[in-house]
Amino acid sequence: MLNINIDIEQKSKIFEKWYQDIVRTYPQDSKFLLYDTTKQFTNPLAYNLHSESKAIFEAIFEDRYLELIEKPLINIIKIRAVQDFSSSEAVGFIIGLKKAFRYVLNSGDLNYTSFLSDIDERVDAIMLKAFDIFMQMRERIYEIKANEIRNRTFRIIERLNEKYRFQDNDIIDSNDK
Repeated sequence: MLNINIDIEQKSKIFEKWYQDIVRTYPQDSKFLLYDTTKQFTNPLAYNLHSESKAIFEAIFEDRYLELIEKPLINIIKIRAVQDFSSSEAVGFIIGLKKAFRYVLNSGDLNYTSFLSDIDERVDAIMLKAFDIFMQMRERIYEIKANEIRNRTFRIIERLNEKYRFQDNDIIDSNDK
């Protein structure tokens, strides 16, 4: 566990700053939807983005943070992998954690220097994990697309074979007469 005394109010400010940074990564016309985070069924994107980023934020203070962030990170990256984000945009929201901590804790305070260094290391590790997850998700998406194209092509070839098989049989039958 990180050795630092951050009160609940500071933690809340850090998280809200980070969540605002995450929302800024989305297109202007959809940002307002991402602030309504209470409606799980009518706004699942905002609900999941908020709750999963909250889980990541809470886990960063724990010793086994990499283990704890895996599921929420996968859930966020799954969403971002199917959206029109480049790889750097899809995982770049993680870097916002560093900014949020510095913004709220004001890195000029010597009491936080060591803590911020620890946070930087943890955020960097989470960023690398996020990139690995993103690449796995994109690879899976491309596999699905390739399989779909192969299946479509196979069905087209089957239909063409059926169509021309009947015509060939008709030609053979007419030649026998």
